[in-house]
Amino acid sequence: MSKMKPCPFCGSKNYRQMIHDEAYAYFRCMDCNSTSPLGGDLDAALDIWNRRPIENKLDAENKRLKTRIEKLHKIAEENTIGYEAIIESLRSENEKLKEKKGIK
Repeated sequence: MSKMKPCPFCGSKNYRQMIHDEAYAYFRCMDCNSTSPLGGDLDAALDIWNRRPIENKLDAENKRLKTRIEKLHKIAEENTIGYEAIIESLRSENEKLKEKKGIK
């Protein structure tokens, strides 16, 4: 049996296993009174209680975005290094031109 997640609505861990018609198990949060859909046996009811499809989608999207951000940071660092070299080269050329024209 997997570990039971907190209530998807209020986050409480105060829940109870319930039995309906002696055949179907489900869970009830004792704080907000929400219930899971009926499951066959206890394991099925627990799987239903723990099912959070939006969490799975959000986790996948967060992972994708973190990977993209890491790639963008790397590109930005590489471009920053390139820009710094260009800026330094332009400053150097500017100083040479100032010296040539006698400008301080």
